Amino acid sequence: MAGHFNDPFDLRDTICRIMSPPIFPVGANTLSAVSFKSFRAGDTLKKDNGLIIKTVALNHPGGACGYRMEYNGKSMCIITDHEMGSAPHDAAVLEFIRDADVVIQDGMYTTAEYPKYKGWGHSTWEHVVEICQRANVKTPVIFHHDPRRTDDELDEIGLAAQQIHPRTIVAAEGMVLRP
Repeated sequence: MAGHFNDPFDLRDTICRIMSPPIFPVGANTLSAVSFKSFRAGDTLKKDNGLIIKTVALNHPGGACGYRMEYNGKSMCIITDHEMGSAPHDAAVLEFIRDADVVIQDGMYTTAEYPKYKGWGHSTWEHVVEICQRANVKTPVIFHHDPRRTDDELDEIGLAAQQIHPRTIVAAEGMVLRP
């Protein structure tokens, strides 16, 4: 399933382009157990088990989609590849994450680094903490780190973020969050 492809592309076409020789030995169209479903960012998807998945368009070159999963009175949002600074997108994300239990959001850069990467489709960790605080999010999780960032630098970011929102977490490989 995917919700950020614009016409004339759809999910099947995109996956078939990626999964084709010589890049991939088996064409996606030959996989009988695979189905493709596209949706529009903004749609709500309901599953038989009571899981509700809400979606929102994000600000990223080529498009991106954020997700809010709600189940048994709990909510978790995943805001990947989102660059702050687009007023309509920022307002939509603010309302989308409002009162969520957990928000996992792209905080690739620092405010000092951001001007060099403006337009690349990513936000600052400071933006993540600020928007989560404004939206009354219980636990912000900063992820999508700049791959050049060291563990010590991430620790420093975590401490600085906790000064603003004490429940902020910096995502780490293998991390498991439990309610």
